[in-house]
Amino acid sequence: MNVAVDIDGVMSSSYYYLPYFNKLHNTNIVESQCTQYYLRDIFGVTEEQWKLKYNQNIKGFFDSVDIRENAVECLSRIKLIHNCSFITAREDTEYVRKRTEDYLKDNKLHDIPLHMLSSHYKVDKAKELGVDIFVEDSESNALELADSGIKVLLMDANYNKNTKHKNIIRVNNWLEIEEILKRIK
Repeated sequence: MNVAVDIDGVMSSSYYYLPYFNKLHNTNIVESQCTQYYLRDIFGVTEEQWKLKYNQNIKGFFDSVDIRENAVECLSRIKLIHNCSFITAREDTEYVRKRTEDYLKDNKLHDIPLHMLSSHYKVDKAKELGVDIFVEDSESNALELADSGIKVLLMDANYNKNTKHKNIIRVNNWLEIEEILKRIK
């Protein structure tokens, strides 16, 4: 089976960015306030302001990325059974690609193909790769993928609590993901 995995909010925790962006924006946002997917909406800035601040402080953003509990161990076992790939909306610039590749290498997952789309639309790439199951956290991505017939394991987060679809299964952690993938192989 072909399994695609998002990075931010799936490999990393859903709220790893909070301390960094709170400092950057002089705010004190907590996890329970993160009910929207787009960070600019949470921090109350325009898209232009967000892009400017993000680009000026990109190193700090990547320095704050963590790894979700059990993600490495579970995905290391999953990739022995299934064809896995990373499909991420991250910008495919030289700096972001290098930091993303380093993140995967540091976590011993660099042998899994990486597809950086510079776009949140993932359906075409998933179809091109013949993805059967996509592990995602974004509500809009999950719904687009599910509408296209791809099964989605949706990593639970405050910003996707109301997401429902016949092709979406809500998961809370990597142990659940691994168990589901064992059952449907």
